[in-house]
Amino acid sequence: SDVDECATGLHKCDISARCHNYVGGYACFCPTGYRKVDGGACVDIDECSESNGACCSVNATCINKQGSYGCVCNEGFFGDGYKCMPLEKRGCTEAEWAVANCGKNHMCMVDSKGNKDCDMCKMGFEMKDGECVGKFLSLRELCLSYMGN
Repeated sequence: SDVDECATGLHKCDISARCHNYVGGYACFCPTGYRKVDGGACVDIDECSESNGACCSVNATCINKQGSYGCVCNEGFFGDGYKCMPLEKRGCTEAEWAVANCGKNHMCMVDSKGNKDCDMCKMGFEMKDGECVGKFLSLRELCLSYMGN
């Protein structure tokens, strides 16, 4: 009759490996997400460094976990990490503008999650050291700015 090395503890599998009995012997397997190294131990596969989380969206960051990995959408995007869509932005309402406390030459924008930012300048201004300051306008830009377009 066959001896079950796995059940009796007669196997030589590393503690991190799984023992599988078969007639006449046994085999040691690493769990999914792990790889066998010299000596028989199972070590985590870092899917992020090996394949940059091959299934992650280009707009996501790969996060390695023991035995697996996950994907998290980058700032400015939403989704499950495998599919990330840009957050739609619109101009702030007066109430949102008051809460955002943007400088007078900044544009207040709000995304679909309600996050407000003041990272853009109104036409005719440019960002310098976090502030929107006046810039030289061409005649065309001056006309567009004056006309409100």
